[in-house]
Amino acid sequence: MIAARTAWRRRSLPDLVRVWVAAIALVAALAATGAVPWDPPRDGLQPVPPLRTRVTDLTGTLSESERQALEAKLADWEARTTNQLAVLIVPTTKPEPIEQYAIRVAEAWKIGQKGKDNGAILLVAKDDKQIRLEVGYGFEGVLTDLTSRRIIAETIAPLFSKGQFAAGISAGIDRIISVVGEGKPLPEAEPRKRAPAHGFDIGTLALILLVAVPAIGAILRRIPATSAARSSAPASSAVRRGFSPVRC
Repeated sequence: MIAARTAWRRRSLPDLVRVWVAAIALVAALAATGAVPWDPPRDGLQPVPPLRTRVTDLTGTLSESERQALEAKLADWEARTTNQLAVLIVPTTKPEPIEQYAIRVAEAWKIGQKGKDNGAILLVAKDDKQIRLEVGYGFEGVLTDLTSRRIIAETIAPLFSKGQFAAGISAGIDRIISVVGEGKPLPEAEPRKRAPAHGFDIGTLALILLVAVPAIGAILRRIPATSAARSSAPASSAVRRGFSPVRC
């Protein structure tokens, strides 16, 4: 850093003038095209787009009417509460994981009011099938990791799986607004009830034994009497009953 500053000081006045003129020309060109270099390009990484609207769709997933409806909903929430929420849909964040890319977007866009940090970014990597809710410090006590996961898993993802992306984002926004409005995070999700096991509990087994044991005992008591009756029968009865004699 010291060497860089020293080199800068050694530049002659004409060199400084040329640098400033070039910088001013670059800023003017960017302003004319509406592009703002929020995040400088990095080798091999997906660029962070400029922040122009509350809903940025780089995939063409949303129709213009859908985008405007989401934009209006977010603008109304900001007007009523000063809270800010932005939506970004990108094809992919690879080679970065979505968590790291979301941090770069947050650092570049700086969503939320200064001193409040009351902003959040809903990031959708469509081709990666991943969703991330990145929140500012002002929302960390409400939009906790658990709450964010529940909003994504229970509200947004089911609609996305049906191809209803605008509906999923809108429902997610509604739930975010509701949670922030209540001022407390969502509780742990209730565990799903397991289907009853295919088997017998102790009560059922006891009832079966109570009925079955006497019945089995009665059957066993009748067996000697039946055997004795058969042994006293005439020898020719076997033929009369249809048994074929054994041939040698």
